[in-house]
Amino acid sequence: MDYIRKTGPFQYLICIDVAGSVLWQASLPTENSTDAYVRMEHVGDSLFANSWSGFWVTISAQDGSISDNSFTQ
Repeated sequence: MDYIRKTGPFQYLICIDVAGSVLWQASLPTENSTDAYVRMEHVGDSLFANSWSGFWVTISAQDGSISDNSFTQ
């Protein structure tokens, strides 16, 4: 993963196992070059996140895919 990039999209929401290996990298709701996750919540078995592009998404804890989204702006 490239943590020094100056242009996006920025897929920096990741799941790491206890050995430090990356299991998945969360999908973003858009392909905008400035999109990134700006907030994340873990509630029970669910992951929720806000994106810079204005989406509130539910992220699968199994593979990082988006299982639901809604535009909030």
